[in-house]
Amino acid sequence: MAKLNIRPKLNYVFILIILVINIFSMSSRVNAAGNNVSFVASASIVYLPEATNLTLTPSTATPGVALSADYDFVGKNGQPESTSDRIIKWYRDGNLVSQYNNLLNLPASVTAEGESWYYTLQVSDGMLTSVNYTSPSVQVTSVQGIQITVDPNVITSYNKQELGTQLDYSDWKHITGKASGDYTPFLETLNIKIIRVFVYRQNDLNPASVYGPCSNWDTASHTGTWNWANMDLIVDTIRNMGAEPLLVLMHPWTTLPFPRNPTGMSTDPSTSLPYPDDWAIYCSEWVKHYGNEVKYYEIMNEPYQYWGWTPDTVKLTRLMTLYTSAYNSMKAINPNLTISCDADMIKSVLQYKKNNNIPMDIFDYHGYGGAKVTDTLSQVFGMAGTYLTVESPSRYTYSEAKSYIGKDIPIIDSETNFNYACSPTDPRNQQIDGAIFNALQLIIGAETGVSYRIHYITGSVEGQWGFINSGTNTPFKTYYLYKMFGQNLFKGDPLYKTTSGSSDIETLSWKHGNTLYLMTVNKGATSQRLSISGMTPQSSTLVDANNDELVKSYSSGVTLPGYSIMLFKAATS
Repeated sequence: MAKLNIRPKLNYVFILIILVINIFSMSSRVNAAGNNVSFVASASIVYLPEATNLTLTPSTATPGVALSADYDFVGKNGQPESTSDRIIKWYRDGNLVSQYNNLLNLPASVTAEGESWYYTLQVSDGMLTSVNYTSPSVQVTSVQGIQITVDPNVITSYNKQELGTQLDYSDWKHITGKASGDYTPFLETLNIKIIRVFVYRQNDLNPASVYGPCSNWDTASHTGTWNWANMDLIVDTIRNMGAEPLLVLMHPWTTLPFPRNPTGMSTDPSTSLPYPDDWAIYCSEWVKHYGNEVKYYEIMNEPYQYWGWTPDTVKLTRLMTLYTSAYNSMKAINPNLTISCDADMIKSVLQYKKNNNIPMDIFDYHGYGGAKVTDTLSQVFGMAGTYLTVESPSRYTYSEAKSYIGKDIPIIDSETNFNYACSPTDPRNQQIDGAIFNALQLIIGAETGVSYRIHYITGSVEGQWGFINSGTNTPFKTYYLYKMFGQNLFKGDPLYKTTSGSSDIETLSWKHGNTLYLMTVNKGATSQRLSISGMTPQSSTLVDANNDELVKSYSSGVTLPGYSIMLFKAATS
C-alpha cells in the first residue's frame, strides 16, 4: 500500500506560483478621466505531489506469479493522496498492456517466461497530479521445477485399454430416443468401446415385465415369452456407435428391490437360486437370439453379495455350479463368446476355479476407490489400481493371478468410480476428485494391460455416479478426463518410459500417429512447477476444479495446479 508523507522538502522540481489577485482597496472618488482603482497582488506557492521508493515485487519473478506495485506518496500541500485520481500503466516488453491500467497488482495468470515488466505512475492529491515516474523492471525467468522425464526410446508396453460405460435404470432410454436428453453424442465423442447393460434393471424395457425382455418363463418346459423389441434397440444402438454390448444376466442378491429372475422361473429352496439346468437354457436363449451380435456376457454381477466377502464355500460351490452350467450351454452354441462373472481377484474364488476347472475367459473385477462418503481423498486415491497391483490377504494381484492360473487372459474392470457408497452417494464422484481418481485408474490400467474400464454409470442426477447430468444433459468433470483418453489414446499405441520427481504427480506417455502425448495427474493439493524433458510440447489441456478443458499454447516451465490433470502434446516425425 502507498504510504503518506507530507513533510516539506527543499529540493522541488516544479514550483507553481499562483497569483491571487485581490482587490485590496478602491477609491470612492471618480474623476472626469474615469475610475481610479488600486490593486494589491498577493502570491502563494503550491507544489506538485511526488512518489518515491517505487518498487515492483517480487524482484525475481517466475511464470504464473503475481506482480505488485508499491511506492511512498509525498504530499506537499497538506492534502492526502487521492488514489482514484492515480494513474498506473503496465508495460510488457516495452509495450503498454492497457487492460491492466490503474491496477496495483498484476494477475498471476498473465506473466510468462522471458517477459520483462515495469509500470509508470502518476500520483495525485485530488487537485494536482505528479510528473510521470517509472518503476524498476522485473524479468520473468524460469525456475527448476518437478522433473518429468519422457524417454521415447524406451517402449514399456502397448496399450490395450479402451473406455466403457454402464447402462442402468433409465439410461437405455437416453441412447435410443425414448427420453429427452441424448447421451449418444457424448459416448461417441469419448470413443466408448464397450457398454455394460443390466438386462434385469432397465426401467420400462418390457411393458409386460419388470425383468428384461422375458415376461414369463416356464421352468417345467424351459421356455419363455419374450419381447425383444427394446432390447434389440439397445444392442443395435450400441453396435452402431462402434461399441460392444456386455449383457449382465443376473444379480444374485438374496434380497433385492427388483427381481433376480424372470417371472415364473422356479427357485431351488435349498439354494435360493434358479435350478442350474433351467438357468442354462434361459441364458442360451440370449445366445440363440443375438448370435455374434453380442460377444460379451456376465452370467452374474457381484456374486459375493450371495457368498459373502469371505466366501462361504457351500454358497461358492452353488453359484459356481450355476455359472458353469450356463457357461457350457452358451459356449456350445457360440464358442467365440467371452463369458465372465465378477470377483476374480478374490484368492479363494480363483483357487476354487482352478481346483475345480471352472472356465475363465476374462479376469473380471470391480475397481472402486471409496466405500464411505467420509473416506478422505488420500484414502480413495490410494486405492487406485490396488485391485490389480497390490496383494492383500484376500486378494491376488493380476500378475499373481496370471501366474496362479497359468495363462494370460484379458482384464476387465467392469465397474469403477470414485466411491460406491450409496444412501447417501458421494458428490465427489462427479467433481474434480472423481476425475483425478479415474485418471489414476486409467494410468495404472494402461500400464497393467487392462482391456476395458467401465464407468458406473452413464447418466444420473447431480450428486450420484453418472458422468452426464440426466437432468440437464450436460457433462460432469469425469467426462472431460475420458475425452482426453478416448480421443488420444488408442489400442496398440506404444507406451513410453516416464518418470516423475514427485510422489504427488503420476504420469503416462504414449505416441499415436505423429503425436507424442504426456499426461500428468496432480493428486496433491499444492500446485507444482513442472520441468519436462524428453519432449517439447506445443500445447496443453487442463482439467481442474475451475476448468473443464482449458487449452493453451505451451511455454517451457508450466505450473500444474493442485488436484488437476494436464495433457501435453508434441508433434513428432
